[in-house]
Amino acid sequence: MARLIVVLGAAAALAGCARKSASEPVAGVLPNPVVEYRCESGEQIAVRLDGVAAVVRVNGVDYTLPQLSSVAGVSTFSDGRHVLEIRQGRTFFALGRSTPRLCTAQ
Repeated sequence: MARLIVVLGAAAALAGCARKSASEPVAGVLPNPVVEYRCESGEQIAVRLDGVAAVVRVNGVDYTLPQLSSVAGVSTFSDGRHVLEIRQGRTFFALGRSTPRLCTAQ
């Protein structure tokens, strides 16, 4: 009986530590910031990096671009149609088949 009480107590304690959902923020942990850019092409984009992908918002539409590579100061994200490149701290974006254009943080 004592073991059952200990097991139930431990289960209750662990249940109190569980989050209600995966999207619920964790106290003390900030989400990745969104950075807004104006590109040479005139487009305004908002970019959030999450470690394995970039989410780029263009004209109210979000595009999730998986990270393809990160070599020698160049990180490339693409879904096969849109490309975001970060080259030594400078950001370039191409929508569709256009040439990547320099984008400046606002």
